[in-house]
Amino acid sequence: MARIDIFSAPLMSRAAYGAPAPQTSAALLRKASALARQVPRSFACLRATDRSYASHPPIVVNSLPKSGTHLMMQIAEALPGAVQYGSFIAQRPSWANWHRDQAQITARIAKIAPGEVLGAHLHRTDATAQALQSLNALHLFIYRDPRAVLVSEVQYLSLSARWNALHKRFAEAGDFATQVDLAIDGDGSAALPDIGARYGPYLAWRGTPNVMAIRYDELLCTQQRRGVLKAILHRHAELAGRSPDPSLLPQLQAAIRPWASHTYTGRDPERWRHKLTPAQQRRLAWMA
Repeated sequence: MARIDIFSAPLMSRAAYGAPAPQTSAALLRKASALARQVPRSFACLRATDRSYASHPPIVVNSLPKSGTHLMMQIAEALPGAVQYGSFIAQRPSWANWHRDQAQITARIAKIAPGEVLGAHLHRTDATAQALQSLNALHLFIYRDPRAVLVSEVQYLSLSARWNALHKRFAEAGDFATQVDLAIDGDGSAALPDIGARYGPYLAWRGTPNVMAIRYDELLCTQQRRGVLKAILHRHAELAGRSPDPSLLPQLQAAIRPWASHTYTGRDPERWRHKLTPAQQRRLAWMA
């Protein structure tokens, strides 16, 4: 498969270890910046009308965690009229890893401003789907091979995400193979269920009406990428009630800068083939 050369930029030292550097200070800075932007976001919501959402659809980049959220956010932010306030809606906030109920998720969706681009890790429910559709939102769901997600998740939790509620659990679990087994089986707690229970509610978005489900690999494949970007442009224009502008395609292409993500490692996205043991690969074959 022909791939775009998005992994060829000079790698920072964090890439040499196969995982991003610890994010404690950087995460705090990002959260502080996002908090400051909530003031203009609140004003935008106060001024919003139904016509505002009709002409400026919000863009929700939803994903199975560790599946290319930042890559898709870069594309979404390049769409015409898109505004970034630094907001993010997580079903399970990583700092606490407790499950937000439907009322909490619906309330957060209701605060999305017209034209806003935001990331999300949301479980698939009818209520969530309806809440997003009621805002005329462009719902982009990005996902990738769960085996690749698993490797990224384990490396992220064990090596860098010190503020994450599960960091200590994985960091102290032993070697990488033992950490992977923990991620597959879970530990029987509500905080760390098995891989099927963790991934399934996100992957259920595939095939949902009014959701553009996009495989991460489609953005790496030269032939498929253009079609994906064109489809996003067309859907966004359709929701905004205007004709799509093909001249914006290069703008979306130029926005793809994976090395700008704080979780970027520059590693082969199919490294799971040599990071997982043969036994682990067999156990996960059903997820492929």
